[in-house]
Amino acid sequence: MTSSAPPSPKPQQPDPPKSGDKAPSRRSLVGSLLGWLVLPGLLATALVALGVHVGANHTDMWFVRLVAWVVGQLQS
Repeated sequence: MTSSAPPSPKPQQPDPPKSGDKAPSRRSLVGSLLGWLVLPGLLATALVALGVHVGANHTDMWFVRLVAWVVGQLQS
């Protein structure tokens, strides 16, 4: 025999918060700053520093001569 009891109602869960309801948490703010400002800034700084190092110490490399030629053409 099977019981024909009605199924019990599921407990209602509160609605999830909407995206605009509360201010961003500190963790997401730090993540945004790291992802959009700090890491790209470090990458750009590293590339510029590498270019300065190569240009100053390895003047006989073809790339350095090419850059010097392009800059010379732009200035004339």
